Amino acid sequence: MKLKFSNSNLRFVILALSCLVLISINYCNDIPSIIKNDFLVYFSQYPNLDAEYVFDMLYTTYSIPNIVIPIFGGIICDKLGSRLMTLVLYALVLIGQTLFSASLFLQNFHLMIIARFLCGVGGETIKNTVTKLLMHWFADKEIALAQAIKTSSSRFTFIANAMVSSSLVMSAQGVTKAINLGTMMVFGSFIATILLCGLDYLAERQWKDTTKKDEKVTLKEICRGTMQFPPMYWSLAVISTLVYMCWQLIQTCSSSYMSDVFSHNDLTPAEIRQNVGFLLALQSFIGMVLTPLFGCFIDRYGKRVILLGLALIVLLACLLLFIVTHPIFPMILFGLTTSIFSATLWPTVNLIVKDKYFSTSYGVLSSINNIGLSLSPVIISRYKGKDASYVNLFFLFSCLCVLAFMFYIDFIRRDYYRKSNQVYLHLSNYRCSIPELDSTKQD
Repeated sequence: MKLKFSNSNLRFVILALSCLVLISINYCNDIPSIIKNDFLVYFSQYPNLDAEYVFDMLYTTYSIPNIVIPIFGGIICDKLGSRLMTLVLYALVLIGQTLFSASLFLQNFHLMIIARFLCGVGGETIKNTVTKLLMHWFADKEIALAQAIKTSSSRFTFIANAMVSSSLVMSAQGVTKAINLGTMMVFGSFIATILLCGLDYLAERQWKDTTKKDEKVTLKEICRGTMQFPPMYWSLAVISTLVYMCWQLIQTCSSSYMSDVFSHNDLTPAEIRQNVGFLLALQSFIGMVLTPLFGCFIDRYGKRVILLGLALIVLLACLLLFIVTHPIFPMILFGLTTSIFSATLWPTVNLIVKDKYFSTSYGVLSSINNIGLSLSPVIISRYKGKDASYVNLFFLFSCLCVLAFMFYIDFIRRDYYRKSNQVYLHLSNYRCSIPELDSTKQD
């Protein structure tokens, strides 16, 4: 019955609702980083609080739990179903964001930390459950495009958030207004969440689809299946973790690095902020536009592994160009590599693991990625203090990119020489089905 779902025009409504759900979550998560300076000023008015410590704790309490939680969230989702998990997780985000707004009003730091923890627990895992819903509606057809559009929506959210939040903080009580706007968006998107799960449920009943019931396997089967993920999956997990660590370097340091570069050109502070803002917006705009195009290309022609290697090469060039050229060139390449990699990674995972372990595989991959993302700030802070020119940092992370390419070579080897001879991700021109990998047949 999957064919009825993937051929129904209702799938585009499901995609739109999925994007609305994730837009509100991403919007709220990005607000503190976008208005960081205003946040620090806001907290500095309270003598008993360390503004920098408070800000760091907002993201620490959001990120650290997600080293482990996505794994359990994925297992529970595979066992109980994606609809129920989506509603529960979004309810956690709704409660967390409401408490965050209340904590600003009450000036309660501990409540603020609890609120960010709840947002982190729900906000990261719900991305996997929503993706599983999309997989059901776009199965064997346009799945790369659907996921690329979902990714582009987050980039559009960042651009819109930067414009709106930056305007709000210029007014009185601007920080509070920016946070409250995000809370209202979460309340509005809760309606989209209910519609998303409701339409999926009604369509399943109308078309009498039983595939989702078959996906609900026992906990023992899920754990056994996780242990049997093919080596290609683990190679891809290492590649994605190293790539995300390099992305975090650029996202964390590019603003201050570009400010240093432009400060040597006799520009005023306002002109420096304008130039930096333009380049950051340019990178996000490139990613927003190109990611769906690459997703459409993958659905039509395949070539996943070739594009994966291209993304690594472009990322390496981006990191090295930061050292020797004007920032506009590496920022353009950064937008290009994020587009290619985002459109390629997740549709490739879909082909490597079996459908019934889909949420678990995404949860494990997210947890591994978060381990790397928790380590990279430590590396950045250590080397940033030693060399204000950032040369050491960009060179070190270039080495990480080379290491990712070595795992990519292993990925290619396993793709070419699989004993089963069933799937060649890079050569396939398919638009419909590809046989599942047999995890019992490894090199």
